[in-house]
Amino acid sequence: MSKVDLQGIRQVVCSYLRRRNYTSAHEGTFEVSAEVSVDEMVKRAELSARLSQSHVLTVNNAPPDLAAYDQQFSRFKNWVSKLSDDRARTELGQLLPLILSHMYLDLVGASSGSRVNNYKFLKRHYTGNISNSNLIEDLLALGTCSDLLGRPSVELFRSEKSEVSLARETLNQLRAYLISYESAQLLQVIGQWICLPDPSISGMTAEVDSDNEEGNMSKQNSEALPEPPEEANAAKDLAAALATVKESPVQPMPMQAFFVANSKTKPVACASLDDDASVVAAGLESGLCEVWSLTPDTLATGNAHQTLIGHCGPVRAIAWYLDRALLSSSVDHTIRLWPNETLNCNAVYRGHNGVVHALSICRQNLYFSSASDDLTLKLWSPEFCHPIRTFAGHMKAPTALQFHRNGLYLASGARDNTVRIWNVSDGRTVRLLSGHEGTIRSVAFHPDGRTLVTAGDDMQVRLWDVGEGRCRAQLNVGPGGASHLAWSKDGRCLAAASSSGLVKVWDLGLGEAVLVNSTRLQTTALLHIRYRLNHSLYVVGAIP
Repeated sequence: MSKVDLQGIRQVVCSYLRRRNYTSAHEGTFEVSAEVSVDEMVKRAELSARLSQSHVLTVNNAPPDLAAYDQQFSRFKNWVSKLSDDRARTELGQLLPLILSHMYLDLVGASSGSRVNNYKFLKRHYTGNISNSNLIEDLLALGTCSDLLGRPSVELFRSEKSEVSLARETLNQLRAYLISYESAQLLQVIGQWICLPDPSISGMTAEVDSDNEEGNMSKQNSEALPEPPEEANAAKDLAAALATVKESPVQPMPMQAFFVANSKTKPVACASLDDDASVVAAGLESGLCEVWSLTPDTLATGNAHQTLIGHCGPVRAIAWYLDRALLSSSVDHTIRLWPNETLNCNAVYRGHNGVVHALSICRQNLYFSSASDDLTLKLWSPEFCHPIRTFAGHMKAPTALQFHRNGLYLASGARDNTVRIWNVSDGRTVRLLSGHEGTIRSVAFHPDGRTLVTAGDDMQVRLWDVGEGRCRAQLNVGPGGASHLAWSKDGRCLAAASSSGLVKVWDLGLGEAVLVNSTRLQTTALLHIRYRLNHSLYVVGAIP
């Protein structure tokens, strides 16, 4: 029998699976198991759905507001009633009494407004197309009593999230509505009190169980299976089948958006997600930093939200120092370190003589760098409160920073329209990249370290060959330019976002850039983007 190149076939299979977003397939480690238990299949499906599920979560630092509740619930109820799809109208109708009940109880618990006005809000909206609710009937019967939240029925209702199953099409319509309209308080109520499971998970569990039962019956009643074909023929058939699959751009995973609400009264200047996308931190114009837990787990301090007080001027940059601490910089010329264990400031770094606009963390040697209005970059070690190296060369203030993956180089962009790559060990400029016609807002090294992508106010994203120092390609991002850049973990997709909320994603794996996604989010300011798990893109923005 002829020798079969199994390794070559394995590599072809892995390449095909990765293009189809099967992120667990890696060359050299891909194995095919003949027997996979039903439980294992369900766990894998749940994990995959959880990682790729498109959802919107709002973190809100504002108390419940009767006027906002009234406006947003009225608009949502009216939108549901006018849906042309009967199924969607019926399914979303299940949410109305739940949302109304929680809004009313939130108002009562926060002592927001008078009890009489809160009661009128509940009574006015419990009409028309809202289905009967025993809980709301009880709440109306209790009137404006003072011990409402202590009632057993209310405590039971608020003890856990209410689960509502929606069809995939209905869930997509709901997400589109929540993103398209100003629904900060509505988003908060849904995120806090209502669970909307991904329909693909529950459906898959039943499907797999059914298939398993049928499989067991067929095993009992069927004759012995025929022998598999010879290895050489099987390999040949597989190679032929894969050859028929046309090379195509990747299909990006759904975008996950996190919105910081109440940005009108507490303007947000910057934000950052941690590596697990479980905690978001935001820097405010007031000088405060806000931290929220995005999962059921609380912060190490025991709270789901914490305010960090320390800066005496607006915060301009915020970044997670691996899984150890939070770094923030400000107009007050300082950088502060907030350890995860306490989120209390235990170090203040001074050395700049101007606003500190940007921060970057080096994962290889735990250094971090900063960029300031004083025209310098500085290199810091967390155990020293003074800089260990200063980089000078930009003619105007540097505004963007990122370390190379090897930790030996640092890229910076500035208001002088240039990009510089620095040798970290001696502070020399090793590359000077010019071509932009506006302030550089973001720089990002490709995961392989050979390409640097830059973006700014001139509406262009440029890809530079780091070794040769030349521009290899230009991408147009439209009016306003791009203020944030991010590479997917495999380096195939590039995302660029403007502060106005436009997000574009290109696939660069086919030899040329192919635009695969262009989305405009309804946000007052887009603050942060990052990739996790290949093509899963996370976005942080601000809404009123």
